[in-house]
Formats: sequence, C-alpha cells, structure tokens
Amino acid sequence: MADKFGFEKLKDLYFKSVTKELDPKMTFGDATPFMELTNLFEVIADIEEPLYEEMKLKLDLASKTIKKLSSDKKIKGTTVEKGLAKVATSVDKAKAEVVKVEKAYKKESEATKVVEVDISFHAKDYYNNDVGAAKLELTIDSNPYPVKLSQMISNGNVRFRNILIEPSGNAHVVLKLNRKVHPTLSQNLGYKNVGKGATLLISAKEDVTKVEMASTSARKVLDTKGVKGSVGVDFKIFQGSSEIETTKALEETSQVEMKYTVYYPQGTLELTQG
Repeated sequence: MADKFGFEKLKDLYFKSVTKELDPKMTFGDATPFMELTNLFEVIADIEEPLYEEMKLKLDLASKTIKKLSSDKKIKGTTVEKGLAKVATSVDKAKAEVVKVEKAYKKESEATKVVEVDISFHAKDYYNNDVGAAKLELTIDSNPYPVKLSQMISNGNVRFRNILIEPSGNAHVVLKLNRKVHPTLSQNLGYKNVGKGATLLISAKEDVTKVEMASTSARKVLDTKGVKGSVGVDFKIFQGSSEIETTKALEETSQVEMKYTVYYPQGTLELTQG
C-alpha cells in the first residue's frame, strides 16, 4: 500500500506533535496511555487493504483514546492538548478516506462476479495444538486482482471481515512459525461455492511424523532419527507417558532400554474447507 490513507503520516504527526511534547518527568502511569496510543498508530500503519473494517475499528479506538486524553486536566492548555487536536483531525480525515475507498471496493462487487464474505482461518500444529505466535499470509486468486491478507495468529484463529472474492477459486496459505525447524509452511486450497454474506472457513493441520523406539536415552533416539531443534517447540518426546521437557532430561541415561515416542513436523500442511 502506498499509504493512500496517510497512516504513516499520522504516526509521524503523533510523534512530533504529542510524544515529543510530553514532560520527560511525567510518571510512568501518566505516560502509559500515550505510549499505548503510539503502539496503536504502529498497528494502524501496518494494516493493509482490503481490511477496511479493521482500519475503521482501530481508527475509532484512536479517536476515543485521544478524546479521553484531551479531557485530562493535567494537559489542558498545553502543547500536548494542541497536538492531540491536530492528530484527532488527521484521524477523522484518514477514516473518511477509508470509508470512501471501502465504498468503491464494495461497488466493484456489483459489477463483477465477486461476493463479499468473511474469511475464518484456524490452524493446528504437528501435535494438534492451536498455533500461536505465528503469522498468516493468505492470498486469494480472485479477479480482477488477487486479494492479499496477513495477520498474526492468536490461539490458532484469524478472521478477516468483508472481503471480496470469487465464489470459487484458489487460496494460497503461508504460515510463518516461531521455531527453527520448518519455520515456514505453505499450501494451496481450491475452495468452492462461497455465497454472499457467508464465511469461507479454512482449516489447516500440520502433518506429523511419529516414531517409537526403545533406547537407553532420549538423546540417542533423537540422533538416530535425525530429529533436531528445541525440545517442546520443534519436537515433542515422551518416555512412556511422561513428556520430556528439558534439555538436561534428554541427556539422562538408564541401564535398561526405555520406550520413547517422538512427534515432529514433516514440514507440510493439509488444508480443508469448512
């Protein structure tokens, strides 16, 4: 996005007009809401089209926060109050531009075969846990141009609202995970028959390799099977029914062979609709 909504300028204006004008002796509690607003403008600047609904929600939150800060008696008559007024005006202008572009975006659906839907994405990792601390990049090959969406995953879920796509088409998923082994997963899904106002549900499940082996230590099992990475993150290993969770425990040996079970990712992803 070439910053058609002025989000980057908005972020810079807040810094120059408000953040730089704050009293350096301000207490942590008094400064916290100003810092939170800084973070909010960072988030807004990273939102890309066509997530217009998300843009409007975050801009409304910024307006609400500015109004609350401006009502504080401690900043009345200060340069900070004047700075907040400038930022508030720019926030309103940015939202007006978002609304304008969103209307044109929706009007386009009336002249083409695309439909407006929500897209809900859910991901499970190789051990069937909800994926967290990961980034989803989703591309829908829809005419007249592809729809490109990205967002961090929370508790395995991401939802995109009011997106224009063709009723049937191809979705390309890229998952970027916070780990060393197979940190990036990708796969295509051919979806079908999504109606106007409906939700395209995409479920992702990471493929797993499970091995069982008797050995005198967990380390020998991992070395034999070529399993690498951090215990509990890049793989899971059990001695009987007890999970081994520390590097130290991996190195412990016994006089007799014990049964170990290892789960680790194949580096592939399975996608399903619904």
